[in-house]
Amino acid sequence: MSQQFKVKNPMPGLCSSCRHSITVQFHSSAYVYCTELSKRIPEPVEICSDFFQIDQIDKWQLEKIAWILDVSKPNQIGFIRPGTDEHKKLRGVSPLDD
Repeated sequence: MSQQFKVKNPMPGLCSSCRHSITVQFHSSAYVYCTELSKRIPEPVEICSDFFQIDQIDKWQLEKIAWILDVSKPNQIGFIRPGTDEHKKLRGVSPLDD
């Protein structure tokens, strides 16, 4: 005997796929709290200027994992591995910040 479940999105609209949203679901109702606006969103949202897709990577995250092309030595080109002190120095980040 197998059971089947129907997954229902409690709040249709942009908020269900936004990184700034927190969905709070009760037994019979649900609402979304927006961390960007710091308020409860009462209705499904169709357009939002602060929408940020939950599975997208922002610029800061991309810079953190990017390899830097090192051309400082003549005739010897290479890459600087992310996370090293030299990588952080070239990005302008203190090695203690990450």
